[in-house]
Amino acid sequence: MVESLKYIGPLSAPFDGIFLRGNDRLASDPDLAVDDPYGKGWIAEMHPVDWDLARRDLVTGPAALVAYRAFLDSANIGQD
Repeated sequence: MVESLKYIGPLSAPFDGIFLRGNDRLASDPDLAVDDPYGKGWIAEMHPVDWDLARRDLVTGPAALVAYRAFLDSANIGQD
């Protein structure tokens, strides 16, 4: 479960896998997930069931921004 100012609910994983552990630091400092997501702010450690399948759909960095913009455009969610 994830709790924020605007959302309380489950956090979906981007692939099928086995949950190994969560980041206990986030309980006392949840801003770490935003401030340092690739460092101390990681959320979960998982082992994918099928890495080759999982990595095919994962994107990071500039490619992730392009993919997210395409998703927003396809859903008619624009910046006003």
